[in-house]
Amino acid sequence: MAAQPKQIEKVRPVVIGIYGISGCGKSHLIKGLKNALSVQDEDCPDFAFYDGSASIARVTEGGLAAFQAMSPEKQTEHRQLAINAIRQECVETGRIGVVAGHYMLYSDERQTSETVATANDLATFTHILYLDVPAGIVAQRRRDDRIKQRGHLHVDRLQDWKVREQEALRTVCRENKILFLILSGLSSTLVTDVCTMLRHFQRHAKDRANWETVEAVLKKWLQSTPCRLETVMVLDGDKTLAPHDTGSMFWQVAKTMEADLAEGNDFRSLLLEDVGQGKCPLKTLFSGPLRYSELAFRQAVLMYEEIADTAQFDAICEQVASQVTMYPEFVKFLRVVAETTHARAIVVTCGVAHIWNKVLRNHGFSESVHVIGSGRLGDGYVVTADLKRELVTHLRNIHDMDVFAFGDSPLDLPMLKAAPQGKQFVVVGDEKIRSKSMEVELSKMESLRTFGFQQILLPGTVPPRLTVKDLPVTQLDNFNFLKAVHHRKRVGPEFIVAPTCTALQLSSAMRNAENSGPTLREAHRRVGWYLATEHVPKIAGLEKYGIKHTQGGMTDGWRLRDEAKTTIVALMRGGEPMAFGVSDAFPLAYFVHAKEPVQLKREHILGQTQILLVDSVVNNGDSVVEFVEHIRSVDACIRVVVITGVIQAESIGVVGDACGSSTRGGKIGVLLEEDPKVSVVALRESVNKYTGKGGTDTGHRLFNTTHMD
Repeated sequence: MAAQPKQIEKVRPVVIGIYGISGCGKSHLIKGLKNALSVQDEDCPDFAFYDGSASIARVTEGGLAAFQAMSPEKQTEHRQLAINAIRQECVETGRIGVVAGHYMLYSDERQTSETVATANDLATFTHILYLDVPAGIVAQRRRDDRIKQRGHLHVDRLQDWKVREQEALRTVCRENKILFLILSGLSSTLVTDVCTMLRHFQRHAKDRANWETVEAVLKKWLQSTPCRLETVMVLDGDKTLAPHDTGSMFWQVAKTMEADLAEGNDFRSLLLEDVGQGKCPLKTLFSGPLRYSELAFRQAVLMYEEIADTAQFDAICEQVASQVTMYPEFVKFLRVVAETTHARAIVVTCGVAHIWNKVLRNHGFSESVHVIGSGRLGDGYVVTADLKRELVTHLRNIHDMDVFAFGDSPLDLPMLKAAPQGKQFVVVGDEKIRSKSMEVELSKMESLRTFGFQQILLPGTVPPRLTVKDLPVTQLDNFNFLKAVHHRKRVGPEFIVAPTCTALQLSSAMRNAENSGPTLREAHRRVGWYLATEHVPKIAGLEKYGIKHTQGGMTDGWRLRDEAKTTIVALMRGGEPMAFGVSDAFPLAYFVHAKEPVQLKREHILGQTQILLVDSVVNNGDSVVEFVEHIRSVDACIRVVVITGVIQAESIGVVGDACGSSTRGGKIGVLLEEDPKVSVVALRESVNKYTGKGGTDTGHRLFNTTHMD
């Protein structure tokens, strides 16, 4: 009884087809990949390589000779058995399959190429890389082949076979969710390039690999900003920042360069056929079965890889960018954002990042505006509507940032909905270029006004979307809008005074006139330790780290967040004993003595997360203000926490006005009002304005020098 193809498993492992007409070099490439990947990773445990003919022979009694004598129906059954076996092996081993095979074979009887791929092939392959070699070279290789006997085919028939196969594969791959790419088989870096692709496909087979890559890029950007950001403008690119579709422009420019692009790579002309007919390859892709899925955006990246090498791609992007003029309103707005220390803008585009980097460079924003987008495999990720949403949510929930979101199309709606209420802006351009489907999607949303959406008309003379009642109009230079952008939030409490019971007990030893020298220094040390452990973490936070458990194994320990990036400054000399207590609490921190601000060096500040200024008493606040001003001259954003035993109430004091509003009036109070990165932790607040002298001076009492004043 003939073997029957078994039902394929529901699990779809990564199986990559290496396709191309007979004689294009598939077997040679497979051999090169084996060798290269074995060098990278001994025995190449992540990949399994298969020759299609050999796989068929293994599942056919009598081997290839018996297979070739079968009817077409029986051959199809055995081809299905072969691909099913490959798929099952990849499921069981966890390896990525790389299979050399055919979509079509040439029929001598019918004098044309015929499809031999089965439904099981299309249900198994996740990627197909098509090896393109000029038909004349393939004909010569077939004639010179001494290992395999290949029938003679005229160059024209080989060319027809190749073109028909490529055109058919581009369609069926999209219908079956298979990523497809045509490669030049004559490239000197072919093996290296395909190895890189295989590793890329392997990486992105994992769940959430796309987001994790973007998260790492986002983290690197946030760490590179000179100040800790509190506010981020998340902006779409095309038709939001400028009235252009840079994706369509890319393919139009590529069409003008067709002669150079297609030289030796005639397959590129096939990709540009749509452009010659007034269509855009991207619109053809996104209007097809893949729609706007992550897979569709990955296919778009492969199309960019297919149409141009790195240098050609850069040249096309440069030409596109030179034709893009940003809206003047956004240019002005982004300059305002760039002038702040707490806010930055990031362009998150589903389009080509390379183009938008150049556009921003041309408008003077290369240093102040970051771009997250794709266009090449080397970017490592693609941007989808869901990713835009997740990025905004991540900035808000993980980094505790205020987010303003700007977009123009349905792909931006998830991002806009994820932004805070009242900070979601639909950019509306000229009616001729604006997204038609956006109107439909917005009309489906109930209570747009309640949701907080607003529209920005660019230029201001264009008709609005829907009605201004449903979707209120605002402007980028609106006073309240800019005020919201400039608003800063405090990272922690600005002023903490220890609870009364604790303060009463700990301060007793400090105020007792009978205590001096070592006894008083110990009392100050205890206060420093208490304020550091109990109150400083309320401002700076804690972080988890691993410690050995007494019963064996590891458990969680906790310490000050960025303790090793903390500088403790003992304001000499009265602050030293209390600073030692702070140091006891934070043993990983720097410890610096400073009587004057200049003694606090740049190396004590740069690269640190926080500075703890410790003094036993803060009177009018002059010294503290001088130290903070010095710190700000080096780092405008580092957190500063003033730790003291007692602070005069007048230095914090509140001043009221005739309208009933109030602001802080003392020097420390003004400092806290103006700088949200400065906080004060005190054991107690005193209304006594008396400044000690001789026997009442804290510094003299601490070191038994009361007779010297």
